[in-house]
Amino acid sequence: NYLAAVNMQSNSVGLAFVDISTGEFKVTELKSEDDLLNELGRLAPAECLLPQGLLEENGANNNLGSKIKLYSSCSLTASDDWLFSFETASRELLDHFQIHSLDGLGCGELKAGTGAAGAIIHYLKQTQKNSLDHINALKPYMQNESMHLDAATQRNLELVRPMSEINPQPNLLSVLDLTLTSMGARMLRGWITHPLLDVNRI
Repeated sequence: NYLAAVNMQSNSVGLAFVDISTGEFKVTELKSEDDLLNELGRLAPAECLLPQGLLEENGANNNLGSKIKLYSSCSLTASDDWLFSFETASRELLDHFQIHSLDGLGCGELKAGTGAAGAIIHYLKQTQKNSLDHINALKPYMQNESMHLDAATQRNLELVRPMSEINPQPNLLSVLDLTLTSMGARMLRGWITHPLLDVNRI
């Protein structure tokens, strides 16, 4: 149920994602394209927004769009580059949350991440007929809060999907998942693919 957005500025890779059904809305910045692909593989969004220029720039060389589809099996949607600019995205977020500064959200320093988050809000305003009032918070998170499990590790350990789709065997998620709601199932999946490092929080 995740809608994700990717934005690249200088040496930072911005990633934001939202679950429209629950209002969960998060943003982060990653150091490399590999980190991005692993995070998208973990999240498995249904759709991913990218700047048109980013798709065109990477199309002939390393085909970022194809890599994203391979890692996360999501559909790609190209949006105008200006929607991902820090200035435009900041205005979108400030207007949506009715605040005066991004510092209140804790993402004032996340330039690339802010661009991705603002693009999501703009896209939802254009495509959703329902109110977005339930999306009432944007939570930054950092990768160092949890153990890094890349896509290959998750696949080899069969955490959330079997190694073979032809003769599928139970995986860790299917064994543990006794949740009663889709929200609970998504939370459990997140715990399995993003195990915490902080002993107190564990």
